[in-house]
Amino acid sequence: MAFAIYVCTFCFFFNIGSCDGGDYQFKIDKTIDAFNGNAGIVQEKMTMFIHILENNVKSVILNYLGIITFGIYPVLSIFKSAGIFGVIFGFSTMKNGVYYSLAHTLPHSIELIPIILSAADGMYLGVNVGLNIVTAAKSKIDISSYSKRLCIYLLLIVLAAFLEVFVSMNL
Repeated sequence: MAFAIYVCTFCFFFNIGSCDGGDYQFKIDKTIDAFNGNAGIVQEKMTMFIHILENNVKSVILNYLGIITFGIYPVLSIFKSAGIFGVIFGFSTMKNGVYYSLAHTLPHSIELIPIILSAADGMYLGVNVGLNIVTAAKSKIDISSYSKRLCIYLLLIVLAAFLEVFVSMNL
């Protein structure tokens, strides 16, 4: 379900981005901007690695906190992520072509897998808790399996941040 929401939202906002004739200039984060002339400096790569890692770990943890919001936060997180990516990708495709856009976004998209999967877990846990509160039929949540998945997703996030900074930014 989380994947379907992501794809539908991405497609909707992709169309908006690809049909918009505006001449926008996106602001670049200072950390990202530091790479323009100095891609070989290790300290800046470590700063970028930590920056990307913090953002992605925060996303995964907040998605799991969907248990508190009855699954609403992970849905909003997916809408936000897919919407922003869809608009930017649509606009880039319109301005730069499909090949250029794919070549410059796909290597940086590895973290989407654990983020979408953590959102699915957060939605399921939140809805399950909500149903347990409302209905008389109580279903048991296996916290250990979700804890293991969270650990796997966090490891994937670390790997994705490493690959993004130290491998795909050099392509």
